[in-house]
Amino acid sequence: MIVSVTGKGGVGKTSLCAILLDELARCDYPGPVLAVDADPATTLHLALGLPQPEATVADVRETTPLDAQTVRNLPAGSTVSTYVRDKLRETGVVSRHHLRQMALDVMAMGQGEGPGCYCQINRALSLALGQVVSAYRLILIDNEAGVEHISRYRLPQADLLLVVVTPGQAAQAVGRRILATARQVGMGIEATWMVFNQTLSSSRPPTDEAGVMLVVPASLELIELELQGRPAVALPTDDPVRVALRPLVEGIRRCA
Repeated sequence: MIVSVTGKGGVGKTSLCAILLDELARCDYPGPVLAVDADPATTLHLALGLPQPEATVADVRETTPLDAQTVRNLPAGSTVSTYVRDKLRETGVVSRHHLRQMALDVMAMGQGEGPGCYCQINRALSLALGQVVSAYRLILIDNEAGVEHISRYRLPQADLLLVVVTPGQAAQAVGRRILATARQVGMGIEATWMVFNQTLSSSRPPTDEAGVMLVVPASLELIELELQGRPAVALPTDDPVRVALRPLVEGIRRCA
């Protein structure tokens, strides 16, 4: 199952990704799970309370052969997905961890080759993801902010597209643009959930978008954790953010 998380910058995508993974771990999700930090800022490991990645896709794209000729000439008994996954592990791009008892691999995209240019990195990440999909029960992608990652066609499909918005008009406008762009480029999406994040009692969720609406309240505890430099997964078990995400967790578990 591929879950792609997207939205405007500052809407809380990375924190939600980390808490969602932690809730799956709390529910004894069988795994294995791959968490992809596709934002060049590379902060998902901080939200998960994990060490900084040893290497990123950007670091090894020239030295790790992922081309078609290489994967056609694999040793007997090797599959493309396991070959690529093992290569990425050898170079430190994919790091193995455990979140509670759940096997969790983490892969980061890293920085591009020039100011504002991530084209080759995105191509390398697309190729890597395309090859390792079958090696994982769940792939969760924390995308960079905005629309560009959709138009670059990083993955041709997603089982679940989570569009994170906040009460601000700009965030909702970006969310609508992401949905429109995904349709324009022909991205196959099995289901779409709009995650209305950081809501207050006076917030009014958007009502003109297709898909499931998940309302996640603002959490002072989560803000405090961020100010203290502590990971989002340290959020208390009964925090309203965790409680709000549990229907989504249950939906992912049913697809396991």
